Amino acid sequence: MTGNEDFSKPLYEILEEKYKVRASLSYEELTAIKAPQHIYKKLNIAADEPVLFRKRLVYDESKIQ
Repeated sequence: MTGNEDFSKPLYEILEEKYKVRASLSYEELTAIKAPQHIYKKLNIAADEPVLFRKRLVYDESKIQ
């Protein structure tokens, strides 16, 4: 993905229509981390402030056995 997609549609719909990827399994993890420099500057918070970090893995059904 380029980041220039039309996100007025759901992400999984875009993946299926444009890239022929059909999500069948996803895993998500939320963690509190120290804000990286580019984030704390944009958020105008102190360098040691915690932020939530979201990591999501999505698997294509054709890749799962």
